[in-house]
Amino acid sequence: MTKTRKIIIIAAVFALCVTSAIAFAAGFTGGNTFADEIKEEYFVGDEFDIPAGKVNADGREVSASATLHYPGGRASASNRQILDESGLYTLEYYADVNGKRYTETKTFKVLEKLYDTGDNGSAVYDKETGGVRFTLQKGGQLKINEKLDISSLTADDFLIGLKVIGREGATTDPQSLLGERDFGSFIITFTDAYDDENTLQFKIHIESGAFNSYVYANYTSYVSARFKNEAFAGEGSDGLVRKNYYGRSIRMSFSGQPINTLANDIGYIRMDYETKDVYAYGACVPSYGGFVCNLADSRFFTEDWKGFTTGECFVSVTPDDFTASAKNAVFVITDLAGKKLSSVDKIDDDLPPVITVDLEGYDENALPSGVVGYPYSAYKATSRDRISGDVKTEVKVYRNYNTPASRTTVKVENGVFTPDRTGTYTIVYTASDAFKNQAEKTVKVNVVDDPSPLSFGTVTLSSDIKQGDKVYIPEMTVSGDDSLGGITLASGIYYKGIKQEFDGYFVPLESGNYSVRYTASDRAGRTINKDVVFKVLQNSGSAVDYDSLERARKTMPAYFVSGNSYILPTVYFYTFSNGGYNKVPAAITVDDGEKRLLTGNGYIPSVNADGKKIKINYSYGDSEENFEATGIIVKGDAPMWNRLLRSDDAEIELTSSGVAVTSLSGATVKFANALASQNLDLAFDLLSGNSISRIDIWIQGVADDSQKLEVSFIDENDKTSVAVNGVIKASVNLSMKGNNPYNYSFVLADGKLVLGSNLSVGITAFADGSAYGGFTGGEVYLSAEISGRGKVEFRSIARQIMSSSVDYDSIAPTITLLGNVPASLAINGKTVIPVAIANDVLDGRREVKVTVRAVGKSGASVVKATDGTVLNKATADREYEISATEYGTITVRYESSDENGRQAIWSRTITVNDRVKPTLNVSGSLPTSVKRGEKVTLPTVSASDNYSTATAYIVVFSPDGKAGIASGEYVFALSGEYSVRAVAIDEFGNTFYKEYTVTVL
Repeated sequence: MTKTRKIIIIAAVFALCVTSAIAFAAGFTGGNTFADEIKEEYFVGDEFDIPAGKVNADGREVSASATLHYPGGRASASNRQILDESGLYTLEYYADVNGKRYTETKTFKVLEKLYDTGDNGSAVYDKETGGVRFTLQKGGQLKINEKLDISSLTADDFLIGLKVIGREGATTDPQSLLGERDFGSFIITFTDAYDDENTLQFKIHIESGAFNSYVYANYTSYVSARFKNEAFAGEGSDGLVRKNYYGRSIRMSFSGQPINTLANDIGYIRMDYETKDVYAYGACVPSYGGFVCNLADSRFFTEDWKGFTTGECFVSVTPDDFTASAKNAVFVITDLAGKKLSSVDKIDDDLPPVITVDLEGYDENALPSGVVGYPYSAYKATSRDRISGDVKTEVKVYRNYNTPASRTTVKVENGVFTPDRTGTYTIVYTASDAFKNQAEKTVKVNVVDDPSPLSFGTVTLSSDIKQGDKVYIPEMTVSGDDSLGGITLASGIYYKGIKQEFDGYFVPLESGNYSVRYTASDRAGRTINKDVVFKVLQNSGSAVDYDSLERARKTMPAYFVSGNSYILPTVYFYTFSNGGYNKVPAAITVDDGEKRLLTGNGYIPSVNADGKKIKINYSYGDSEENFEATGIIVKGDAPMWNRLLRSDDAEIELTSSGVAVTSLSGATVKFANALASQNLDLAFDLLSGNSISRIDIWIQGVADDSQKLEVSFIDENDKTSVAVNGVIKASVNLSMKGNNPYNYSFVLADGKLVLGSNLSVGITAFADGSAYGGFTGGEVYLSAEISGRGKVEFRSIARQIMSSSVDYDSIAPTITLLGNVPASLAINGKTVIPVAIANDVLDGRREVKVTVRAVGKSGASVVKATDGTVLNKATADREYEISATEYGTITVRYESSDENGRQAIWSRTITVNDRVKPTLNVSGSLPTSVKRGEKVTLPTVSASDNYSTATAYIVVFSPDGKAGIASGEYVFALSGEYSVRAVAIDEFGNTFYKEYTVTVL
């Protein structure tokens, strides 16, 4: 907390001081003036008492009122002020005489202290080291109030340099000349200037428990790092990663004297911001130190540190691990964020903000031209000041800007101006910070009168398009005056004036005339349209619904296990007559050795399907679509997990400990059933006597087969490297030759891949480099590519143990929601109950039922969707919209079962809250101004609410910052502005208030 100091300014009779460098603009009269007593600079947190004053009213002194104007725009007339903002303040004295106002002003700066050491700390320049020496009480913390930019730091720059100053003393080593240690560690915290939760911390500490017993421990320190909720981590001199405590060892003493009488004992941390590499060493023995960690390396951390929002941050230093006799921590900081610390103890600002204009990729000297009569959007700009942060940017536009005599202001509305004649227009951006430092940046735009018009090329469409055909929009060309820039082209399909929805291609379902509308525009706002009409002929037959066909392709199982029951996806066809259409489900015929027409979508593969290609035919009339899948037979009650692992080039057998896959010279094995991608896990082992060089595990999306993750285990003699998408993330000291049996495993969950028991890798991209945001549809196929000769034993897949010693289905289906269920809703608010799927390790895709129940004052009831569907074990293969018609709770429950009756349940309760603000009734009024000490009757207040009980009261905020609930008569005892707030609040916390301002003279 900033220490509050009090500055008392004694009331005085003022004298004319027009020649003083700090005098008022109009000067005061009288024998004394407080102009000499008001300093030019104060610090944030200081108290400031406004002295009484007089102004010169046409040669006559009159008593004046005073108002202090803060940098942020607020003003206060209270006699005592807390200077809680940094910036330029204006103290204004004014008096109204004979209907005329006379004013005089004085400005002064309020600065922040550069170093905040608390109430009993200190910061002084240290000549010996050229840094700043800090003294902190035990338990204290140093805060550097200046915003620092570390984005340009490289491994050659110092992130921080520290030296401990210890008490005089002696140790058992006469050569060390060590002092007496007061504390044993530093925590150095860098906090994102725009995100308090984004922190980067470094720890420097000595070896615990060895402060005096081992002399080298007195001048050996360790450096580690962490961010957010990670553990401290660092690489030791032996190359091993250590977490929670130790990292890189450096020569730096916490006992405060130089080692071997060297003149310096400073510990340094360096960081390359771009690569995220961290290094540390001590000045006395630079070779004893080196690499600490990489902040984006999974060997050290479960996530990648993304850096700070802009590279800007604040720094704090906390000494810890104090000895019992210590009272203070004394240390010197020599370097910080690539700069030497100086003796300057304040944050002053004489630099203007930096204005950045987004020129949309154009060169400043070749901006798009404007056109007379057409609107032109001024380029967006932001302004940032090193002290004040983001500040407002003002935008004005002028014609003949460089000729003051003929300069003309052009009207700007919502960032847009419309030129009315040719010539050069100048967009002027200005910004001021809290210290009134002003920046200006100009952008020049040429305006022309008659540019060449936009024009289209030509396109043609087929003349024999029928209902149900795929229609692709042909590409159009457009030309125009390139100097105007930003020519864009858009297109859409219209039928009877209504725009049609499509993605990539369009399927017309009704016959008649359609049109492709092309729209071209440039940055000047000129727009042209062109309609290309095409005719859709009537279809005398039928056509498939491509959307349902694509969904079927993505969700059709690659394998069917005989004896299990399946719900095949539905494919629709369109039938056409009289220019219209109907949508009907296709008939499904399967041939798995027994050809038969299904009733509905339920399918149980025949035992004769073992190893055969199962043919699935969807048809309506003369139209049909076909699929193929592989059949698998599982006989009797004995576990036959090995049948779910499929391979054309490997031997597969069930053993007492897993499913063994024997590769003769390389093999690929696939798991038959689709699995839920969330919490997917796999465990396997390599048996001895193999020559396997690597195993690549592939996780591939079902709904989008381009989504793939690759997890590789690579033999490196006596070690195994683990790579994700081809990038090595870890190394374990175990051989893949099987000499030391090791259970390889991973779990994919919440955007992370957890390898083994303690290594977690954040997943940011798929194998093709595209951004990772989970697998579309929540389902994946699992496969493994084995390189070399040997035997791999798969122990468990998706938590199902795969061995002959386990003869039962131990895992229920996994339910995945393809959307979100909210935690709360407003009354009458609507939400969508999303689609859900269920995957079972052994039984494949399962059916999911959803039940939605509401509990309110009227009791519990099953909810109906807005389309009338009763949501009581309704099929969850489509979305349902529901409305919250009553306060209380709504429970959404999904359930699914596998072939053995194991049930999975997913549920969530939605709270239906009252979000309606209460009604406030105010009886009576308040004057806008009163005299000091005057008693005023406050208004009476009451409140009502649509649902719950509401309470009303009045809160009075006085000029000294205090607040309290009041009623009846109230005495305004202080001069300045009071805020009177009438408040209504209901049981759910919804609040409404009216605020009144009363000025006390």
